[in-house]
Amino acid sequence: MSFEARKEAALKELKEAGILEINSKPPALLFLWWLGLKARPFHYNSFSRNTLFMGLGFTAFWAPLCWFLQLYSFNMPLTHFVTTVVIVGCVFGLAMGINYKIAARKHNLSAWDELETNAD
Repeated sequence: MSFEARKEAALKELKEAGILEINSKPPALLFLWWLGLKARPFHYNSFSRNTLFMGLGFTAFWAPLCWFLQLYSFNMPLTHFVTTVVIVGCVFGLAMGINYKIAARKHNLSAWDELETNAD
C-alpha cells in the first residue's frame, strides 16, 4: 500500500474515532506534508518519535522567539538560556508524546502497518 493510501486510511480512522481535525492534522503535520515529507499522522508514531520531534520542533521555534522578544534584555547568561531551552523542550516533547500515545490507546487506533487491511 502506498503512503498516500495509508495516510488516507489513517485520517479516515481518526475521523471515525471522533478525533477533531485540528488534532489529527495539526499545523506542524500540514507543514511537513507541504514540504513533501511522508510524515505519518502523529497518532501513528511511536512515543519516542513523537517526543523527539515535538521537543526539537518546539525548541527550534520557541528558543529564538524568546531570545529575541525578551530574554536578551535580561542579560541572561547563555548557559542559563540553553539549559532553560533544553528543559522546556524536553518537557513539551514528553507531554506531547504522552498525549498522542494516550489518545491512540483511548481510541483503539490501528498500528500504522495494520492500516492496509483496515482500508479495504
